[in-house]
Amino acid sequence: VGWQVGASGFQKMSTPPFWLLVFIQLLSVIGDTFAQRVSRVHHKQCKAHMLLSLTLCSSSMVFVILTGVQLLAPHEITSVVYLDRVKKLCCDESDDPVLPTDPLVTSGGCTRRPCPSQGPLSVPWFLARHPPLLLNGVLNIAYYVSEVCLYEEPLGLVLIVMAALASTFLLQPIGSALGVPGTHPIPLPL
Repeated sequence: VGWQVGASGFQKMSTPPFWLLVFIQLLSVIGDTFAQRVSRVHHKQCKAHMLLSLTLCSSSMVFVILTGVQLLAPHEITSVVYLDRVKKLCCDESDDPVLPTDPLVTSGGCTRRPCPSQGPLSVPWFLARHPPLLLNGVLNIAYYVSEVCLYEEPLGLVLIVMAALASTFLLQPIGSALGVPGTHPIPLPL
């Protein structure tokens, strides 16, 4: 169950239809099956070639799709910044978005401006301002190396699909149990 903004604040959304979940899992299985076939036949079990092709192919697809979303989606969607379900504001006087309760806003010292659009084209700006984001690359390296190793195993495809399916259902409860912020869906502006 997700949340959406309604006339009287946040309202529960209905769950997605079951056929949509099955369709998304089917797409995942098709992609993983193709990747395992490519690993075994085309790359002849060469882990280095498989790792390079998997990384370049998936990175380029994600870059193209997310850049299209960043450029074509309305600015009200790609520039929204939330913290604990409260929409943050962008001010000329601050480089970072601030909450409406921030002293800069409440004192009247905030000249509001539209927040910058977020997506692949703004990644260099975010990395320059927040270098620890580069640590995500370390996790991606470990993920891709593990995925390539699993594709070489006979049951690797089954394990990858089961892990993806299980993570769908486990992330929310585990995040909530550990008190991880951001485990609740962010409402989109209507």
